Amino acid sequence: MRLQWSNWFELNKNTEWPTTHGVYCVSLADKNGRPFSIPRLCGEDPEGVIYIGRSGYANAKTDRSLGVRLWEFLVGKHSGGQTYLQSARAIKKSGIYKNYKLLVSIARLLDYQIGEGEKSAMRQYFNKYGEVPPCNSAFPGKWN
Repeated sequence: MRLQWSNWFELNKNTEWPTTHGVYCVSLADKNGRPFSIPRLCGEDPEGVIYIGRSGYANAKTDRSLGVRLWEFLVGKHSGGQTYLQSARAIKKSGIYKNYKLLVSIARLLDYQIGEGEKSAMRQYFNKYGEVPPCNSAFPGKWN
């Protein structure tokens, strides 16, 4: 599946939260918004992706829009966000990524495309770098 990604925008408590649904990537960048290149098993990731995730569905009982999921990531209300918050301590201590900020890019999708979109984004990342982003603990469709 080919995804249409948005431009990167800053992820922080003042972010204008998207109300649409789809897939997202979170990245580490310097204070000027340039992504940090991060070493991976099979090469450098120049976009510094630390997490790939997805929203819920537009037609679900609860609102799990991209904005809701990104807010949950930022405050540690889901597993990737919890991993990020724990990693943030190590990132700050290491001094490698000084004065970093988070960036995010989204791909808006219809409900029936969301699951496949997330699998596709993860598969493309894995095929390129030989591993999942550091804050991801699951790889949907890994064995398919």
